[in-house]
Amino acid sequence: MLGDHFRAEAAANTEANARLWDACLALGDEALVAEAGRPYASILAGLQGLLTETLHSVTAMEETVVRLDTGRRTLHLVAGNSDIPDRPEDLARAQAALDRRLEAVCSLLDDDLIVSMVATPDDAESRRPVGVGEVLRRLFVELPFRRGQLDAMLSTVPEYAAGSD
Repeated sequence: MLGDHFRAEAAANTEANARLWDACLALGDEALVAEAGRPYASILAGLQGLLTETLHSVTAMEETVVRLDTGRRTLHLVAGNSDIPDRPEDLARAQAALDRRLEAVCSLLDDDLIVSMVATPDDAESRRPVGVGEVLRRLFVELPFRRGQLDAMLSTVPEYAAGSD
């Protein structure tokens, strides 16, 4: 039952990111790199920040599942380039790839594995990486918050506001 919640959250994350990226890519490069103030210097900088946080969180979650899973399933960790691209199209592709990785790792989660991720018995404490709860919080609380910040920034761009009527 809890695993279903994680899978639903991962799917919602993918859909929300796709909508955000569609809106951003429709703006064009000039609007993406324009000075935006807070919370990011530009929309592009915000998208790079979102990708960076997603990369760290998804990688940590994958590593945790590999360590805690008792061999019932196999997760192949993706050893990829961790550089954050500069071009919006490359960023969008990298975000989509991370979203697929998040959905893949969440597809492996069942209630027992989730419980072992966040509440391991004392005798198995060494198997549980510190901060798993923090990783889950980042994935399902912090990243949606960051998307909201970017959406608020988008609402100040005339091209976006005109297209959303």
